[in-house]
Amino acid sequence: MLKNSKVSARIAQHRLTAENATMLSIERVRTELARVCCSNVRELFDAEGNPKQAHDLDADTAAAIERYEINGTLMDGVVVGRRIRIKL
Repeated sequence: MLKNSKVSARIAQHRLTAENATMLSIERVRTELARVCCSNVRELFDAEGNPKQAHDLDADTAAAIERYEINGTLMDGVVVGRRIRIKL
């Protein structure tokens, strides 16, 4: 069937469409790099210095985060310390 020019052309068209759909555009790469390069760690905390919940972060700040962990230390059921780990 590949010897048929119509079939070959149609396969080539589908292949090109599939390749274009799976490739990242230069603009998308630029946008994602800008999110990481221009991220500001202060956007992760509220005015009192408490870490914001993930759903409270704007899209650019959230996109720049690879890892976001908050661990609390309890003593008699009361949080006496916490460790915040953020990897951009």
